[in-house]
Amino acid sequence: MAFIQDATGTQDLALTPATSLEDDLGVTGYEAVRLLHALAARYHLDLTHLRWDKYFHPEPSLDVTYPAVAPFTVGDILRAVEHGGFGPEYS
Repeated sequence: MAFIQDATGTQDLALTPATSLEDDLGVTGYEAVRLLHALAARYHLDLTHLRWDKYFHPEPSLDVTYPAVAPFTVGDILRAVEHGGFGPEYS
């Protein structure tokens, strides 16, 4: 969790497995890609099955309304670290 706090600049927040990357930490679009690639490099995670658009909005735009995305939490990351990556259920 300390890695996530450092990477997102949220050291002042108490993270839990239920903490949402988008809703609670404001991580979306390119920031989500950077964070997950950094986690993959550090913890040797397989990102093959992760369907980015299912969990993260693209970069914000003033004139676009985005459809809802599935929740993606710190707990999802912790499970991926434990299992070596994101399985087919993330595609």
